[in-house]
Amino acid sequence: MDGKIIAFIGLGGSIFLILANFYIPLLPLSYHIIALQNKLSSPAIYNKAAVELAQYCQAVTTEVKDIGLGNAWYPDTIRNLNPHYGSISPKDAHIVFASGFYHLGYKIELDENASTEKQSVWNLSMLVESGEKSLCSVRLDKTNPFTLDKLIETAVAGYNSIPEQAHNKIIFLLIFDRPEMAYQACKELTEKYPKDWWPRLTLAFMDAAKTDPNKVGDDFATWIEKHPSFSNYYYLSFFYQKENDPQKACYTVEKSLGYPIKEDEHSEGARNVYSYVSDSIAIALKNNKQDLALRICNIALAGLEKEHGKYSSAPYWKPTLQKLKTAIVANDQNTIGRWNEYQAWGGSFNPYRAGNTNAIQRIKVGSHFFPSDEDIRASQRPFEEIEPLTKEWSSRE
Repeated sequence: MDGKIIAFIGLGGSIFLILANFYIPLLPLSYHIIALQNKLSSPAIYNKAAVELAQYCQAVTTEVKDIGLGNAWYPDTIRNLNPHYGSISPKDAHIVFASGFYHLGYKIELDENASTEKQSVWNLSMLVESGEKSLCSVRLDKTNPFTLDKLIETAVAGYNSIPEQAHNKIIFLLIFDRPEMAYQACKELTEKYPKDWWPRLTLAFMDAAKTDPNKVGDDFATWIEKHPSFSNYYYLSFFYQKENDPQKACYTVEKSLGYPIKEDEHSEGARNVYSYVSDSIAIALKNNKQDLALRICNIALAGLEKEHGKYSSAPYWKPTLQKLKTAIVANDQNTIGRWNEYQAWGGSFNPYRAGNTNAIQRIKVGSHFFPSDEDIRASQRPFEEIEPLTKEWSSRE
């Protein structure tokens, strides 16, 4: 009997420890959610938020999602609450402040029935896990002085207060068709961060639309020679691809192989470095440079052999590159074709859209659209057509 009691106590203690390990770390999160919900429920906050969101909605002409924009562009009240993500359109806005275990946010909608020729009526609700809670309604004159120009001015001030979102500011200005402002912002970034490739690539595309792309490419190459790395040469090859100069694109890919395949300070987080390897192979194959494609595979596989640890890329990229190398050596055009198809579905490199390269929200940089028409068409293929390719090229065996 005593043994059973001891066993029961031991089992109970084990269960308690398991539950404690799961729930105790969530306690600070719970306090955060409660505090945030109290803030969002405060009339002093939601009344201001309702007016600001309604003004943003009335100022835009199409839906704008914040993917790639950061959160600095939101109205002051919303930005100060540190939103996770959201969207704003002429008829509504959705802002999420907490997600994961518990969702919390604001939703504002145009009440078309209550609106008149002179005034628009907007209803603000709080979004919680159990549903929606109505908060307030606001009225705006249809001739409200908060125009799109004022929205842009407000957003730029928000970005200027958060320097780490400088890239997002430029994307925002391009989305809202302010290329001159974006150009100047890029120039300022190149002076402030002389080793950062991103504003230089953006300037290169914008300059190439106005002058000789060869001269622009040479200037970009001169900068890279001062800051050489595998990824920087990849960005130059990407520029030449877009400017329809395959010979220089392939030459630049070859130059990139003289440097270690690794993340560098100003590319980390932009994309896995082996995605650049994959794109470089695609450039080589597209231009009938099988020897170059094979060389890239060999160098990349040798690099993967040296990778160890929790965050190694080897488990993800080694099987794909080995399979592709075998196909290149055998000149197996069927397998190479399936790989190209899978590669196209995933989307080409898009330096203006983190996370999902095939977002339909497009921007124009110089004479190029990101994502391209080809990327959009490839991404819209039914998944059942792509699923066999996904299984083939995502296999880790």
